[in-house]
Amino acid sequence: MSTKKSVTKKKAVSKPAEINAEKKVEIPDNEVKVPEDEEVNSKPIVLLIMGNDKLHRLAADKIVKHYQGELSAIPTSINNGESLVEKIVNFISTWENEEIILMDGIIPVNNFTRADVEAIYASIANGNWNYSVHAPVLLERSKIVELLEEMPEISDKDFVPAYVKKFHADKLPVIMAWQDDTFTLPIISEKPVAKTLDKYAKTKRWFWVSKKASDEVTRYFSGI
Repeated sequence: MSTKKSVTKKKAVSKPAEINAEKKVEIPDNEVKVPEDEEVNSKPIVLLIMGNDKLHRLAADKIVKHYQGELSAIPTSINNGESLVEKIVNFISTWENEEIILMDGIIPVNNFTRADVEAIYASIANGNWNYSVHAPVLLERSKIVELLEEMPEISDKDFVPAYVKKFHADKLPVIMAWQDDTFTLPIISEKPVAKTLDKYAKTKRWFWVSKKASDEVTRYFSGI
């Protein structure tokens, strides 16, 4: 795994987490970007993936506002041309934090805790657990490496289910049913209705934003 990356120069914007604006800096092979403060390094870092840069910034601000705990950082400028697995590989090659909160398309709308991201979420499909339910996932760097060594060709859609089945198969998941639960509102429509978003913003912890809904959801949050 190559560790020569273009990395961000940290700029603290808000506490408890830093939001890191992009500034490309070349580092030599076999070097890894490591936070100078070991205490900071021990805190979770957020891998946030959104459909456009503005929504990414809005989501990062919402995480800082709503996460009820300490975070190391929320790096920005994730390459949208990469697959999910490529993003994860490049992320752990650049950042050495052990705990990574994967928020793929997730924008918080209410307070949430470490317990919320530690939980395993699933729906039931044909009598089996379906772990692809658009919720935050707490990953461990060492376990990501172990999984990718075992399954180097793993696809994006299989990554989270494979991770959960390998490392958390003994945990009973929280059953997701978006009409009734207080966790995820999946936004799939290209033109979601603002009144609907207003309604669920009162009862959900976060929204999941599909790529085709990104522009409209960006406009929605920009107006709040």
